[in-house]
Amino acid sequence: MSKDKKNKVEQLEPVDLFERTKLEDTQVLNDVELDDIKKLEELKKELENTFDPRTRIEIKREIKELERKLRRNR
Repeated sequence: MSKDKKNKVEQLEPVDLFERTKLEDTQVLNDVELDDIKKLEELKKELENTFDPRTRIEIKREIKELERKLRRNR
């Protein structure tokens, strides 16, 4: 009977490792999303304080690209 219990524990261990890896991947993804969100906020603030039309257009493009990227990742 103790051998059966030991086998069950060994069978469950790889699943736990997989779940741990999955969680780590999710955390990395969340960190990347957080960086993008911070950058997006900075760009919006910069847009408010910029009056040059060319620079405003460039900033708007960057904002749109980041928003698309964030939508794709969700």
